[in-house]
Amino acid sequence: MWVFGNPSLGVKVQIGIAKRLKKPIRYYDITDMPYRVVSVPEAMLREE
Repeated sequence: MWVFGNPSLGVKVQIGIAKRLKKPIRYYDITDMPYRVVSVPEAMLREE
């Protein structure tokens, strides 16, 4: 699963499902779109 930007409530539910199914999850920071997309650890995400 790829997560772009700060996850909404619905995306957080999908992340929980993916974690239970042991699917790989990658998080990306898109604040500098369209110039760059940066891979970040889950701990770096901001809450909405």
